[in-house]
Amino acid sequence: MEACNDGPHNKLLEEVSEIAHSIKVLEDKLQEGNEALGDLLRNKQRLEKDIKVKKNSLLIDQQKCMSMRRSFPYNVVATRYY
Repeated sequence: MEACNDGPHNKLLEEVSEIAHSIKVLEDKLQEGNEALGDLLRNKQRLEKDIKVKKNSLLIDQQKCMSMRRSFPYNVVATRYY
């Protein structure tokens, strides 16, 4: 059996180690990206729900409350205090 513990062999081992480290860093970044995506999707769903509630509130206001407000009697009285 040949002795393979020479310069090129050691260099290849270093490169394999660097590649393994790079893969680990990229996997960590991918995990962070997936977590950020999950957060963004949850925020999107929350915002869409809020928009839906607000649209419904505006619709109720326009259909039911606006007619009452238009016919609601009010007097504007300007008084001066001395």
